[in-house]
Amino acid sequence: MTSKPRTLKEALLSPYSKQWKKAINSEFNQLVKAKVFEWVKCLPNNKKAVGSCIVFKKKLDGHENHLKFKARIVAQGFSQMSGLDFIETFSSVAKFMTL
Repeated sequence: MTSKPRTLKEALLSPYSKQWKKAINSEFNQLVKAKVFEWVKCLPNNKKAVGSCIVFKKKLDGHENHLKFKARIVAQGFSQMSGLDFIETFSSVAKFMTL
């Protein structure tokens, strides 16, 4: 069994690159749908964009077979200031079945 990728480059160069791309696109589409970020042409003076990273996870069944490839785009929130850079926080942790 291959390990999960730690970077986008590793994911795109892996034998499972198609599955990782699908997982990344799915996550991005969910963020767009939830309106949790905003595209801007340029930042205000003395401001920097908040960085992000992608966390990869493989869901396996009991026989070590791949069931799902998941990707989460995560903001590097340590550079943000509450009330200045953000007002709310968002984390997609609830499953539809639990609702």
